Amino acid sequence: MGSRVTGLSNYYLFQRSLSLRNIEMSRAAEQLSSEKRINRPSDDPTGSVQVLAMRQSIAKLEQYDRNLNAANQALIQTESTLSSVNEEVILKARDIAIKANAPQNKSPESRAALAAEVQQLQQHLLTLSNTQINGKYLFAGYKTDTTPFTLDAAQPNADPVETYAGDTNVQSIQISDSSTLVIQSRGDQLFQGDGTANTVNLFQSLANLEAAIRSGDYSTTSATGVPQMLEDLNKGSQQIINEITSIGAKTNRLDTAKIQLAGQRTTLSSFISDIEDADMAEVATNFSRANTALQATLQSAGAILNLPSLINFIGR
Repeated sequence: MGSRVTGLSNYYLFQRSLSLRNIEMSRAAEQLSSEKRINRPSDDPTGSVQVLAMRQSIAKLEQYDRNLNAANQALIQTESTLSSVNEEVILKARDIAIKANAPQNKSPESRAALAAEVQQLQQHLLTLSNTQINGKYLFAGYKTDTTPFTLDAAQPNADPVETYAGDTNVQSIQISDSSTLVIQSRGDQLFQGDGTANTVNLFQSLANLEAAIRSGDYSTTSATGVPQMLEDLNKGSQQIINEITSIGAKTNRLDTAKIQLAGQRTTLSSFISDIEDADMAEVATNFSRANTALQATLQSAGAILNLPSLINFIGR
């Protein structure tokens, strides 16, 4: 009976030892394969919590980076559109106003031709003011699904020249835990002015210029003459340039923010690597040691199993 108990005891000790050696071998092999010291929370509970927190921080940074990319796209499109407004509409209208004041262009036929050019510029301004990006209107405030500007059906009569269907809100995005950035320009102020003496309603200015050319009003003292409209266009050009300058400053801020985000991601990734990456030389040593221990256990098992078999113990 004593030998039977001793045999069973040795057998179970062998099984337990073999199981432990297999676990050691499996863990070492897994670390060799993954090159990670932590492959599951139980490998290092404290380290796992730290890594999880840092991965969540990286995910937040990546969302900010996506926000920055979307903001950059919107600002680039806005800047491009406003550059077109200035160069393709306002500056061309100024050229027409100057041309209209030349003696050779004061005949009814010349005036009608120049006025028609101004009318086409109004249509081009309308197209630019209703620019979309990814199916959303740039200058409609929060009402991005609504066409912001429409010309009055009474065109080319000058008053009123357009209606604005957007709102006065501007969209902003989160670019860090504590910072937001406005990425939208107010369409009503850009194209209609803000009511101050230094801004103008661009649609109205073009309509007034068209009317002045058609009527042949070139008086320097007239509030509705071509010279006054030329001055209004100069103001309009400046209000557009001011907004372009503001967009440039925002773009620079985005560039700085992207650099900062990239640096933060790199730092966090380095911290994660320090915690969870395995020392491959140490892992290789552990694997070799675990393999040696496993072989020794199997050799010991051979000695045990060469004794009378477990069945023989039980059968006694």
